[in-house]
Formats: sequence, C-alpha cells, structure tokens
Amino acid sequence: MILLDTSAVVEWLNGTKAGKKVEKICAEHNVRISAITLNEALIIDGRENALGLFRVVDFDAKTAHYSAELERVLKKKGKPLSKLDTLIAGTAMTYNVTLLTLDNDFKHVPGLDVVMV
Repeated sequence: MILLDTSAVVEWLNGTKAGKKVEKICAEHNVRISAITLNEALIIDGRENALGLFRVVDFDAKTAHYSAELERVLKKKGKPLSKLDTLIAGTAMTYNVTLLTLDNDFKHVPGLDVVMV
C-alpha cells in the first residue's frame, strides 16, 4: 500500500506533470490518503468529489501515539516537521506503508519509506 501526501494529491488534482506521475502510480498500486491529507486537500482545493476516489486511512489513537513519539524524536534531532506533516508521517509509519510525496522534508524522517515524485 502507498499513502499519498498532500503535495502528491494536490499535484494530481491540478493535473501537473508531477500529478500525471502520481496518477500512474495510483493506477498501479493500492493507494490511500490519510485523514490529515483529506483535510488539507479539502482546504486547499475543495473538490470533494475527486477526493472521494481515495480510500482514507483514519487517524486513530495508535497513530496519535506513534506521531507524538515521532515528533519528540525529530525535535531532539533538530529536524522537526510541521505538525500536519508529522501526523502524515506518523500515519504512514503506523501502518508500515510507503509515503509518496513531493516534499523533501520527509526524507529526513528515520524509518519512513519515502518515494519522491
């Protein structure tokens, strides 16, 4: 399974060159988005019908605990992510899935399997 970061979803929605790559990956893999990405994409773009194509991975108590620990680790290393990116990374790590993104900040998260578009 692959989890799409908000950057990947927005590029897909906008039909950019990177978005076309995301679309190809979506056609070839079991792809989902986190509830956090759904929230961000709705705020940024608002096309709820298009976003309904994606299955959503819920943000639950297990993910909250994992994300909190991840945030502590990243702060100690001096490489914190934004709160929402920490929650997205925590979701991917909780479910042990690859994160597809255009955001280089995720490369610095230890233990996170990242694919850059």
